Amino acid sequence: CSATVAQRHSSSAPDLATLRRTGLRARVEHEHGSALHGLALPCHFSDVSLVMLTLSVGTDNRTRVDAGKDNRSEIIDAALAAYPTIQTVRAINGYNHTEVIEALLSTGLVFHNMSSGGRAWGMLACFLSHVRALLRQVETGAAWQLTMEDDLVPLPSFPSLVDHACGLYANASRRLYGSGVEMLQLSPYTELRLTSLEGAKALLRALQRVGIVKNVDQQFNTPSIMNVQLLRHTGRKLKGEAEMAWKLARKTNRGDIVRTQRISWAEMAMLRLLTNWDRARGMPSYGNPRGGEEDTDLCANVKCRRKRHQKKG
Repeated sequence: CSATVAQRHSSSAPDLATLRRTGLRARVEHEHGSALHGLALPCHFSDVSLVMLTLSVGTDNRTRVDAGKDNRSEIIDAALAAYPTIQTVRAINGYNHTEVIEALLSTGLVFHNMSSGGRAWGMLACFLSHVRALLRQVETGAAWQLTMEDDLVPLPSFPSLVDHACGLYANASRRLYGSGVEMLQLSPYTELRLTSLEGAKALLRALQRVGIVKNVDQQFNTPSIMNVQLLRHTGRKLKGEAEMAWKLARKTNRGDIVRTQRISWAEMAMLRLLTNWDRARGMPSYGNPRGGEEDTDLCANVKCRRKRHQKKG
């Protein structure tokens, strides 16, 4: 995957038949082949490290354990049987607040906020789990990594989707004149994502700069927040052999994440102080909204509470 045109024995443009075999179905013109000079060539399914985030494995990332309230063993077993190269990586357990806090502190990320309506320990745990996946790619040096959540079911045409995604990744880099793409989003949210090694490093640098400001799907998939190059292409929109390359075992936001406890406003302030957010120390309520320190666990929607106060006035 990491081979470049300059490293090949010929400086001519890549052979179109070869590009098609490796899944490049994007509009790569033969006359622009030289634009790929110095860029990572299209990868192939066999080159990509497949990583599944799950609570159903222990700290060794292999031993099967019972965690959370969802039984996903059958889903995981089916995925591993179909694609034995999938490596399971333990996700952060949102039911265990101590584990979440320890994981947050280990990243060195500054905690600012969570998305409106997503203020839950499971949401923060999900964010940190995806950070763990990025760190894993950097630590292992995987040139390409496809990160999936454990409610995603890969179908027989999954390899074709990965080949197609590799081609889209390279073609986008060509169109951006070598500036590169940090992440290729292959699902509506964060269920499936392709990153190059350089992309993973860029995302981690962006996280160190920005900190945690929203839920993982909104922050990762909003270029204006992270200031990174993002390419969106959901697998369900692909045609031909890559059509319906995956499905979800259940609807989004129906699992353990939404069953975990809400993060109270007092806990939000604590997380800011624990991660040394200097601004929080000088702000009323340590950065919480006005009125947020009242009725902390009964109402998450401060706007609704303000409207009620206005009506009473």
